[in-house]
Amino acid sequence: MVWYAVPSIVFAGICLYVGLYHLWIYLKRSNEIENLSFAVTTLLMVLYYIFASIMYNSKSVEDAIFWMHLSYVIIPLFASGLTFFIYHLSERKVGIAVYIITSLNIIFGLALWFGSPQYTLSVEGAVPFHVDWLGIIYYDPKMGFIMDMYFGFLFVSICYLAYILISAFKEGKKYLLPAVFSILIYFVTAVSDMLVSQKVYELMYLMEFGFMAIILNMAYTLLNKFVALYAKVEQQTKHQVELNTAFRRFVPHEFISFLNKESIIDLELGDQVEKKMTVMFSDIRNFTTLSESMSAEENFNFLNSYLQRVGPVIRKNSGFIDKYIGDAIMALFPESVDNAVSAAVEMRKALFEYNIHRTKGGYEPIDVGIGIHTGTLMLGTIGESQRMEGTVISDAVNLAARLEKATKAMRAPVIISKECAEALQNKDAFDLRFLGKIKVKGKKSLISLVEVMNGDSDELLNEKMKNKDSFEEAIALLSGSKMEEAGKLLNSIYNPKIPDPVVKMHLDKIATL
Repeated sequence: MVWYAVPSIVFAGICLYVGLYHLWIYLKRSNEIENLSFAVTTLLMVLYYIFASIMYNSKSVEDAIFWMHLSYVIIPLFASGLTFFIYHLSERKVGIAVYIITSLNIIFGLALWFGSPQYTLSVEGAVPFHVDWLGIIYYDPKMGFIMDMYFGFLFVSICYLAYILISAFKEGKKYLLPAVFSILIYFVTAVSDMLVSQKVYELMYLMEFGFMAIILNMAYTLLNKFVALYAKVEQQTKHQVELNTAFRRFVPHEFISFLNKESIIDLELGDQVEKKMTVMFSDIRNFTTLSESMSAEENFNFLNSYLQRVGPVIRKNSGFIDKYIGDAIMALFPESVDNAVSAAVEMRKALFEYNIHRTKGGYEPIDVGIGIHTGTLMLGTIGESQRMEGTVISDAVNLAARLEKATKAMRAPVIISKECAEALQNKDAFDLRFLGKIKVKGKKSLISLVEVMNGDSDELLNEKMKNKDSFEEAIALLSGSKMEEAGKLLNSIYNPKIPDPVVKMHLDKIATL
């Protein structure tokens, strides 16, 4: 084997690997069409290199011309593939110009294969081709006018492709810079081969080397494009994470996970699930009156200042805020009633600290009422195609809201239902007392109220616990309409120095009646 055939064999191996690799990428990512056009173009060059290497090793002029003929037939097909690849790489729409170039290449390819030797490549007149300083000797055929015409057409095509790449580069596609250089190198080698074929000077054919510049640079360009795409995906992923984080501020992640969805974009209208949860409603006392004395900005600042203190308490106790309703909070606790009651107690303590801060700032202290109930509820999405939201629907939700309303009438800051009290796993952790039964809107039967006293000051809690039995006995007497006896008992346990608001409320009510 002559030494100058070795590069062609090596190049054929490189092109085969690169072509199959990009074909594999295309099969995995069919939307990246440039990988397919590059693979086809590169695999066509494998044939060109194989035919060229055989030509260099031919023992007769007839064999040499035959293999050169085959290699030249490959060139129009390769030129068509290269045209499509340049368009795909530069992200331009394939238009009429591409189809004209492709059609002409096919016509020239057919003409080169079926045309008469005198018009294409003729053995007659073939002369040994010598490049003495390189030690190269092979037969160079006599080229007909079809070959001359095709070389002219190829020259124009390469100029056009260079123009397309340079234009795309100027438009901001900086990743095309290596492609521009590779086309220029290929352009120089192609022009050199044309001049050599016209006997302008003696030199080995260089176009196959020029195409290796395209292979290497295009592979580098595609790599850069892949890196840029990967960076874009990373940026989009980061943006998606930020969006998901932002969405979680509006739609709790727990809400989404209960519906067995990965993210908010997976939610569909009508998604629903049935769950047993504990519902908490919290509301600021006399907020309407309070807000009338503040500007709109002060109202928002006040609410946000308050919510920033109680929101973390709810999450700390394995709950999540389903929605804000003005100054009210609706929170859900999916794990246990204990979590909800613990959160209520800690919210009361956080409120004491907040009131100290408000008093120092010259603002009057505030109070809240908290109602808690547990039961089965339906959690899902409602609305219509253009606007939907997550919501919770059940009798448990309504009752929790009614219990929160009852805290104002009963003057007990935290009230839970009898069902909640019975469902507590660690009853010893909480100080409870029975407040009696009331009728609430939407319920035929009376609802039993239980007060959670742990959120009170130590002084008041001790007073309540000391009189707990007598208080509950008085409540029983009131239930039996024995008001005089109940009044006497309540008077006996009422301490004006440490006033129990609930006892005072009952005494006032009895006096009125």
